[in-house]
Parts: sequence; structure tokens; C-alpha cells
Amino acid sequence: MGKLKSKLLSCFSDQASTTADDSPAPPQTAQPSQPQPGPEPQAFRRVPEGCGGTYRFDQSTTPFIGVDGCRSCLGVYFAIDHDRCFAAHIWPWVEPTKNKPGGLRISDPTGFAKMRSEIVRRLDEESERSDWPPKSQLMRDSLVMVCKQQAPEASSVAEWDTTVGLCAALGVNDWLGHPADRSVKARLQGGFVVRHPGRIEEYCELFADPDRWRAEGEADDGRWRFGV
Repeated sequence: MGKLKSKLLSCFSDQASTTADDSPAPPQTAQPSQPQPGPEPQAFRRVPEGCGGTYRFDQSTTPFIGVDGCRSCLGVYFAIDHDRCFAAHIWPWVEPTKNKPGGLRISDPTGFAKMRSEIVRRLDEESERSDWPPKSQLMRDSLVMVCKQQAPEASSVAEWDTTVGLCAALGVNDWLGHPADRSVKARLQGGFVVRHPGRIEEYCELFADPDRWRAEGEADDGRWRFGV
């Protein structure tokens, strides 16, 4: 009797074990996927408003340089040689007189000529101070300029009836020796980032995309903040 009872218990135990092993596994709850971090923003040398000059590049510096926030100002870049560039965020204005208000618009031929001449004079000073080579095709071909505020396109508007930023752009063309029919116009943008020597990476509306670019501010020397 004892042996029969033992066999019956063993049989029931094996059957229960088989039933438990054959039961379907509970469904697995899907774990939400974690978003993968994007690439780190690329550092660029941001030239502050009213500043500019000769910038040098070597293995310790990022090759990217640019400006942003150019509403009525003029953003400028051109390569000097493989290791240096000129870049500026030119912030000019018209000084008020007793006969006319100042501001951000050129309203007479005299002011127009003075603004262009002042840009040429300041570029002469910078080229002498930083020992630039003679003006070259590299400088002319790599020129990038932006200004968000544009002058009217009406054919009846005189050449001198323009904004301070676009007048400054004409002065840059004068210094580089661009003939009038081949002058480089400032693009209707608020900024740019260039990879030196001379490859445009991006034009931006007013401020560089913080997901793509990380600004490293250059020294605020204020040399390109002036009135005429």
C-alpha cells in the first residue's frame, strides 16, 4: 500500500511539473526606447557687434568663424592667407547734425561718400597694423557679407539713399578693388559661419542655430563701432 501511494504521488508531481513547464510565458512589456543624444554643437568664433580684425588660425583654434544678429550692421569675412582672415561685425551710424537727424540711413551724397571712405580708411589701418600681403584674388573670391536690412529696390531711389550697412558693403568692395559691375552684394541674412579659408558653412537668419553651433565670443575691442 505504501509503495502504491508513493508511485501515485510521484505521477501527480511529474504531471504538475510538465503542465507548469508547458504554460505560455507572460508577455514582455516593451521598454520605451531612449532618445539618442545628437552630435555636440560645433564651436565657432563669434565676432561681437562692433568688433573685428585679423584672426589667426592654428591647431589650437576652431577653423569656424562668423557673425550673427546683423540687422542694420554689416557682417564681413574674407581670407587673407591660409592662416589668417579678416572678419568684422561692422556697426556704423550717421551722426546727427543741426540740419539732419542721425540714424541708420544715409540721406545725402556727402554722408554716403564719408561712410564709404571711412570703411576704406579703417581697412587700410587694419592691413598695415597686421601686416597683410597685397590685395589678392583670394581676398576677393572669399568675400562674404550679410545685412538683414536692405535698401529699396525702386529705380528712382538714388544710389546714396541707402542703409548704413549696405553703404559699408560698398566701402569693402572699394577697398578690395572690385569694379562697380562686379561688386559683391551683402546677402539678405542676419549672419553666417565660415570654415576658414573661405568655405561658407551656413547663412543664418539672425542668430546661429544653437543645436548646430556653439558660440565662442572673441574679445570686444569695439574698433568697428563708429559714426560718421
